[in-house]
Amino acid sequence: MELKAICQDNIGIIKLIGELDMHSASDLNESINTIRKNNIKLIILNFSKVSFVDSTGLGVILGRYRVIAAENGQILLVGLKPQVKKIFELSGILNVMPLFDDENSAKIYLQKKGGYSFEK
Repeated sequence: MELKAICQDNIGIIKLIGELDMHSASDLNESINTIRKNNIKLIILNFSKVSFVDSTGLGVILGRYRVIAAENGQILLVGLKPQVKKIFELSGILNVMPLFDDENSAKIYLQKKGGYSFEK
């Protein structure tokens, strides 16, 4: 798993590449915590290049969601491939986290939801 994390316009964006499993879940947890240390409470997780997610990966995502939601923040999911989307559907995560086709759609959602503005 490769993770590329950036903070842009007060949004943390993490691009995941590969498989999110028990060997890489702690890296995602660390990336999210690093973003939170910068007082960023809006996080986009881009899964467009992820081919597999296991229960450990789902657990990290849900655990970080609970912490961020308690801080009035939000995690948005982007670009789930069909086989990965099925895992998220079965886990119930899509009932609590919104899913978007791309990062721009997620940013527009944030803008409309909270009057948030960002640079294009």
